[in-house]
Amino acid sequence: MGGFDQDGFTGLVQLKHSLEETRPMARAAAVSNLIALGDEETIAFVRMRMEDEFDPLVLRMYREALEE
Repeated sequence: MGGFDQDGFTGLVQLKHSLEETRPMARAAAVSNLIALGDEETIAFVRMRMEDEFDPLVLRMYREALEE
């Protein structure tokens, strides 16, 4: 489970599902938190999802999260 306990794994799954939210603020928050977790698989997943992202807020949050 990538070093996460069961609760951490469940939270990770919930964050990944948040990337499908219709509200840009929810997607932006999910992006920020997923990138902060920092494991390669999660970052690759977010990167793939960002290929279809169009909202400026979400894209900005993605760029900022990668810079940290």
